[in-house]
Amino acid sequence: MKISVVIPCYNAAPWIGAALRSAAAQTLAPHEILVVDDGSTDGSLEAITASGVEVRLLRTARRGGAGARNEGIRAATGDWIAFLDADDVWYADHLERARALLRDEVAYLAHYDHLGLDGSFAQQEPFWPIEQPTNGLDERDFLRLFLGNQFFPSGALVVRRDHLLDIGLFDESQVRRHDLELWLRIVAGRRWCFDPVAAYGYRVDTPGSLSKNLASRERWFLLALLKNRDALRGPEMERLIRLGARRAMSHAHLHGDASDRREAAALAMEHLAPRDLAVFRAAALCPPLFAFLNRTRQRFGGPMAPP
Repeated sequence: MKISVVIPCYNAAPWIGAALRSAAAQTLAPHEILVVDDGSTDGSLEAITASGVEVRLLRTARRGGAGARNEGIRAATGDWIAFLDADDVWYADHLERARALLRDEVAYLAHYDHLGLDGSFAQQEPFWPIEQPTNGLDERDFLRLFLGNQFFPSGALVVRRDHLLDIGLFDESQVRRHDLELWLRIVAGRRWCFDPVAAYGYRVDTPGSLSKNLASRERWFLLALLKNRDALRGPEMERLIRLGARRAMSHAHLHGDASDRREAAALAMEHLAPRDLAVFRAAALCPPLFAFLNRTRQRFGGPMAPP
């Protein structure tokens, strides 16, 4: 089992060294480590050299995360691809645990912990009700689990390279949530496995992180679902789409501007449940009042309270 590690890098000078050292320190040594620098303008290249880790360095010109990852996949010579973000850190046994669990599956996922800016790890409670490493999961299993908690640990993803090539790699038009969009294609009609033991530290509050733009993030989340609606058609997918539509509209009103609200409405309104459709039609009449009422609701009902 030859595992190629693909790390996209854009202005990650403070973090890339720790990410590389965590990849190099795996108890199952990776076949190769590919870093795809996507036009960094900080000291990322110097930090890569200073890490002392042997890498294959590729260069792209601001193609975004999807494009940079695709470049790494195409250049890889391993039969499996493991993805690591430049600001995250793997635990030392991640690749070894993946090899031990994989049988006939095309992909492996695992849990994660939080990693602070100071390098400290914070253990996270399980997101999904799977208590033991589990083989043979299918697309319906994922949709049911994802309905319960919409977390997707892309830093723990290990997937067969030939399968990635077969399904067309990352969709570079999917500016955000391209990891989830790809995963939906990975599991369509195929088996995967999950390990509830944390594989890595996901660095939270990274300066400049795209995940801070909630209105944009939720719109791309819904689009990822809609692109895969036909391939994964069923009651779970329809429920997820309704949830995604509600989230896109809610975050556009809570965190976006008029343009965000228009874009969310064009994508989401036809997929809303009748009650939510009525709520957001009313919200369009006075967005500030909706934002106030929704924040008040979430203060008492929690951040996942519906609009």
